[in-house]
Amino acid sequence: MCRSRIRQLLRKMRQFGRKKDGSILPLAAFLIVIMIVIAGSGADYGRAVIVRSAVANALDAAVLSVARQLSTTVLTESQIRSSLESAFNANLTSTGVDKVRLANLSYTLDPAEGIITANVTGTIDTYFISIGGIGPETIPVRSSSQSTYSRFDVELSLIVDVTGSMSEDMDALKSAANSVVDILLADQTSNSLSKVRISLVPYSQGVNLGSYAKTVTNGAALGANCVTERMGPQQFTDAAYNYNDTNSEFFGGGSNACSSGSSLLPLTSSANNLKTAIKNLVASGGTAGQIGIAWGWYTLSPNWSNLWPSASAPSAYGSNKVKKIALIMTDGDFNDFYDKTLLTRDVCRTRSGYTTRSPSYKGWSNHTTRSGYYWIYETLTSGCSTSAKQYWLGQYFNDATYSDPPAVRARSFCDAMKAKNITIYTVLFQNTSGSLPSSERLMKYCATSEATTYFKATDSKTLINAFSNIARQIQSIYLSK
Repeated sequence: MCRSRIRQLLRKMRQFGRKKDGSILPLAAFLIVIMIVIAGSGADYGRAVIVRSAVANALDAAVLSVARQLSTTVLTESQIRSSLESAFNANLTSTGVDKVRLANLSYTLDPAEGIITANVTGTIDTYFISIGGIGPETIPVRSSSQSTYSRFDVELSLIVDVTGSMSEDMDALKSAANSVVDILLADQTSNSLSKVRISLVPYSQGVNLGSYAKTVTNGAALGANCVTERMGPQQFTDAAYNYNDTNSEFFGGGSNACSSGSSLLPLTSSANNLKTAIKNLVASGGTAGQIGIAWGWYTLSPNWSNLWPSASAPSAYGSNKVKKIALIMTDGDFNDFYDKTLLTRDVCRTRSGYTTRSPSYKGWSNHTTRSGYYWIYETLTSGCSTSAKQYWLGQYFNDATYSDPPAVRARSFCDAMKAKNITIYTVLFQNTSGSLPSSERLMKYCATSEATTYFKATDSKTLINAFSNIARQIQSIYLSK
């Protein structure tokens, strides 16, 4: 309405301009209109700047949203286009910008480099510049955005400390672990399309292997399905569990210290299964972290494919399309370890310090000079035999150091995993006063890079942030243009 009236005024001004009488009035009116156009052009272009900024921000957010999905899920072209358009329109609407005519929203994908690029073009109407045909009726709007996304499949093992000292902090640990699931498995509509699989490996004085325990211990696992260390030449390798060592059992299954709820979950893309396993975590027992690291490795090793369900079978080493990653978390020193040694029943009784024995007693103890004690996991019969037999001995240190067997063995596992190109993130959770020099030194050693893959958390918030930051690093997404 305003524009048509001004145009009528311009026509009358031209008519007045051809008359000799009253020429000053139309000239003044013409100058007023010119001033309106000039002043209004600033408003038109100012509005264009605001709209262009809103369109650019909406496109950036849409591209980043799609990049997140591409990092974790295999998408078809139609799914990419639909997600891009939906996210762009939603973000643009939220800015309050209207009356933008969008002509084209397009994208290109570079799977080899993991790059998505999107472009949008459109126009906005002008209110002042076009008056009387002086300027254009529309101003073009263009924007381009580019983001990288992870072009790799990911196999991640969450190796978490559920020892007794974590009893007051289990809610924080569960929130931290859930944050990893929420970030890496947020957009899953079908597990088969996921590019990310995650295993959960809770550890205390051993690892609760659930239904797999009796298989790897040759039936020696107790009711808690708690599996400990293996001895022999394959101790620090990822050789398959059915390795035959005639001199010793492959794995110890004697510990009853594992919580029945905190069981291992092999690689899965099911966020629901992971969250259920995380919800069931319970704190108990001492800290045999080297066992947790070992079993975390086994969930990533292709040599163990026969033990796990087919959907949980790890991919082969050396693939340039798969990233294998371990996240190791602890809240203190590793202070438990196990050995298998040849002893007689007399020696066992001497070590125990007891004058009598119960046939079902499995936890004879003996305080040592290191303020620790031995466990002998063996159901003993009445009477005493002097015949030699293999026994699993579990030793605990109150003042464990970096040079004691638990930490030494943990470093051996970390070295072996790095040799297989497994990236290791470590998180030291220290929410108490004092220092943990041995733990900190060990976590820094195991981390692939002390500068970028080692994290220290001092409270619940920083623990959750550490896990979330690691998950985002794994995504490897950023706006690059």
